[in-house]
Amino acid sequence: MRPTDDIKNLIKKMEDKTSEQMDKRIIDDVLQTLENSKTTTPIGRFIMKNPIIKFTSAAVIVLAIVGILQIGNNSSNNAYAQTVEKLRNSRTLTYTWHTDKGDYIVYYKEPYYMRREQANGGIAIEDYKIGKRLYLDTNIKQYLVMDFERKDQVKQFEEIDMLKELPNKAEKYLGVEEKDGRLLEGYLGRDKSGIFTFIFKVWLDKQTKELVSIEIESTLNPEDRRVMTDINFDIELDDSLFNTVPPADYSPYVRPEYTPEELRELNTRSRGVGGLR
Repeated sequence: MRPTDDIKNLIKKMEDKTSEQMDKRIIDDVLQTLENSKTTTPIGRFIMKNPIIKFTSAAVIVLAIVGILQIGNNSSNNAYAQTVEKLRNSRTLTYTWHTDKGDYIVYYKEPYYMRREQANGGIAIEDYKIGKRLYLDTNIKQYLVMDFERKDQVKQFEEIDMLKELPNKAEKYLGVEEKDGRLLEGYLGRDKSGIFTFIFKVWLDKQTKELVSIEIESTLNPEDRRVMTDINFDIELDDSLFNTVPPADYSPYVRPEYTPEELRELNTRSRGVGGLR
């Protein structure tokens, strides 16, 4: 193996941080590489016969390696920071929300509108400007309209708030992983909310730096892991998507009288479920 190949291997094995202990290891490794090269190249033999030049050469190589790593780190951190900035500034968002209760597509438009579509045919539309919520069951073409207090908006948009509160700088770089045939770079972030902490894993396309997915879990219930995919920023969303007037070909949903507790449960379900049944 050529000395240049040895140096490349050293770079590959290095971590994404520096420390006194690691610096010593790097210098030792570089010196060993130079030692191994002294009989294979004229330059190697010359360097190893001169102690001062020997140490200086190792230091130069170390600085070059650290510089390369810092450039790579800055590039990765910039990509993450730019993604967070896009999320915070976006006026509209669409994404697919994967949960243990099923998957659904979310449409969000600042400052008042949210629409959720479930694969089973349920749709929930919220308009916080007028305080109305419309439930549609596309399988049986029935609807239900409910009024609610607009102060409930704080809780209803919690998942959007979580995204917009992602930290500016990732806590940890998770490296590169291959998912669905794509190379992705991962970043770990945390957001403390009350007595528990939300943990985010943000995955960007390694080449394009586009946001691919966000994995979310909480320390309160680590098994409740949710994944967000198909994320789009600032695309045009027509107001008709958030119309709370029932379609003309739908009939009112006929339901039994609910107790106050059942009504609260129905309101809770609407945040993750759009169906009426």
